[in-house]
Amino acid sequence: MLLLASSAHAYIASMTITPPNPTDEDAVSLSVAGWLPDSCWSLGDYSVTVGPFSILVDIDSIDEWLPGLVCLQYVIPYGFVWEFGALAPGHYVVTVRETRYSLREPGVDTATVEFDVTDSTPVEPESWGRIKGLYAPKR
Repeated sequence: MLLLASSAHAYIASMTITPPNPTDEDAVSLSVAGWLPDSCWSLGDYSVTVGPFSILVDIDSIDEWLPGLVCLQYVIPYGFVWEFGALAPGHYVVTVRETRYSLREPGVDTATVEFDVTDSTPVEPESWGRIKGLYAPKR
């Protein structure tokens, strides 16, 4: 068996908003999946910040590799789900930022997904004549 030091880093593989077309009455969630490339990597802290029409997820990945250390070559999947509940109608930008603490592959990767929350209240079509009639003097 040949073991080599890995030069790959953690990876954000997917981000999914559920439901796909939310209204302001739906409970919205974000699923993030990714992988760590070898046995020297682990996940550290993570945080979620919800702002007006934006969501920022920070994930730390930590590489324990040191020169001379051999890391076993296997992929370690990870996944998170965050529940946000109902969100106000509008356009949202979700950014997931992975910060890699590593001697081999330091850096920051980001992935972004955008979605719209629509108003669940239906708008009744009205004719202009009917609207004017609401304000016309009574005879």
